[in-house]
Amino acid sequence: MKKNILTFAYNLEKEAAALYESMSHQVKDTFVAQVFRDLAQEEEKHAEQLQQCLARHTLLKIPEFPELNLFDTLDKPATLSPDMSLEEIMAYVIKMEEEAIILYGALENASLLPEDREMYQNLKKMECAHKYRFERVLQDIDQWRKK
Repeated sequence: MKKNILTFAYNLEKEAAALYESMSHQVKDTFVAQVFRDLAQEEEKHAEQLQQCLARHTLLKIPEFPELNLFDTLDKPATLSPDMSLEEIMAYVIKMEEEAIILYGALENASLLPEDREMYQNLKKMECAHKYRFERVLQDIDQWRKK
């Protein structure tokens, strides 16, 4: 089952990377295009980590990250669009990470095998780490724009 779990997670990361890469070519604002490229690269890194776990037949081990929950009241835009502001993009991305956290948490709770539960728990931690990073970006948006 571990292989199926990692393959599922890998595919989700690749889909996110493809979406962000596609958006980077559609936006007119060069800064926002770079943000999308950075997001795509980040998702590709996550997919690579999962691919390495598949190749090595190892469990994913992720440290705990604090839950900032700074933007829990944000609404997720229905879709990404080329004319979104950076704040709207980050809100979308944060909500995508929250959805993945909920998904992996539900799968963890529904799993009967301890190894599967551990894998889902670590995938959930990975998404928490992503959410943490994106919340920090949104929190420090003005400083991030200056980079």
